[in-house]
Amino acid sequence: AGLDVDLLSRLESNNFRTCEDVLTRHPFDLVELLDVNLPVAEKIVTCVARACCPKPVTAKQLLDSRTDDPHGDDGGTGGGGGSSASSTRKTPAFVRAHLAPLDDALGGGVPTGSISELVGPAGAGKTQMCLTLACACAAPRRCGGLESGVVFIDTEQRFSSQRLAEIARAKFPEALSPACASDSADAERELDALTSRVLVLTPSTLSEMLQRLNGLE
Repeated sequence: AGLDVDLLSRLESNNFRTCEDVLTRHPFDLVELLDVNLPVAEKIVTCVARACCPKPVTAKQLLDSRTDDPHGDDGGTGGGGGSSASSTRKTPAFVRAHLAPLDDALGGGVPTGSISELVGPAGAGKTQMCLTLACACAAPRRCGGLESGVVFIDTEQRFSSQRLAEIARAKFPEALSPACASDSADAERELDALTSRVLVLTPSTLSEMLQRLNGLE
């Protein structure tokens, strides 16, 4: 962050662990806590702010990094000496819920790269929708999923792995349901792979949840 070893050591010894720890303090606080003068305190704030501030990007860069294809690939097979589909894969613009009316109303599905909040009374289907989206993210790409990892934060300790598997089989029967797939053993392997991509966190306190999130890679 452009700070010398002495300043970094002072920050660490005073329990400044994150950018937020520094940026939520007034420079005068840093003067007192770190035993530095005001210009140095202001330099610390500036360096930390620059280090954690998102780098500016152009609209074209954002456009190039995303695609309206929910599958997130270029539709090719990677043959003919060209790059493979995985090497040119872009971030999908949407996660499809695989519920046509909802996906159409949302313009393609739930947008990625942002936070979406589901609101409704008890029993409205919020958990069901979260499980469905988890399946859509973790399902194989060949049947419309994203084949990506999922972090499911369960603050009520009521996550149902059985329900997740049931939804996955219902949404992607040709790949995950032994009754519909051409190879039942392959369907079971695909289901095992899907459920292995879903990481379930069950924090009991807010501080524990933040700690677990900060520890994710």
